[in-house]
Amino acid sequence: SASAAPAAERVDHRSLLHFCARYQEHLKQCAEAVAFDQNSLCGRIKELEAGSKSIHDSLQERHKKFQRLAEQIHKVTELRSMLTRMRSHAKHLGALMEELNSALPADCQLEPFSWQSTLPQQQQSDSSAVSTAAAASRAAGASNASTPSPANSLLD
Repeated sequence: SASAAPAAERVDHRSLLHFCARYQEHLKQCAEAVAFDQNSLCGRIKELEAGSKSIHDSLQERHKKFQRLAEQIHKVTELRSMLTRMRSHAKHLGALMEELNSALPADCQLEPFSWQSTLPQQQQSDSSAVSTAAAASRAAGASNASTPSPANSLLD
């Protein structure tokens, strides 16, 4: 206790108070620096969250778009398989019609049916209507060359 007393007497309370005040100021500056860094990090985190939300939303929209496209592709695939089945049934029906027609007496038989023979006749009648309209528009175009004809633009 005798050695403790001289040490306490040697310490000046003003120096100790000054030391504690400087230490408190140092801790305050450290706390302010940490608070500034925390605020800066919070702001950056909010920016990143907003950016990631934007990216997430755009990816969700793309996902929905691709989902709709996949549904449309699925519908096209279904239509294609239905058309294939219809074509197969039509061929089978044609064979049955041919068999039925051959079973009839010669004077009652119909001429052979062909799917291709019906299409060119339709196309031929369509093309003759277009060529008639084109000829009429050319004749009108020759008399009135300054006015463009819609039929001419279709044929060009």
